[in-house]
Amino acid sequence: VDGITGGFNFQNAWTGGFLAGQAAAETVSDQAAAKS
Repeated sequence: VDGITGGFNFQNAWTGGFLAGQAAAETVSDQAAAKS
């Protein structure tokens, strides 16, 4: 946790968003594979 703008928090948000996006994409591709 670093400063008002939050250097660490900003990085944490990017990382969290990336991981959430990866998980969502994996879920979608798993569902698509299950349908075919």
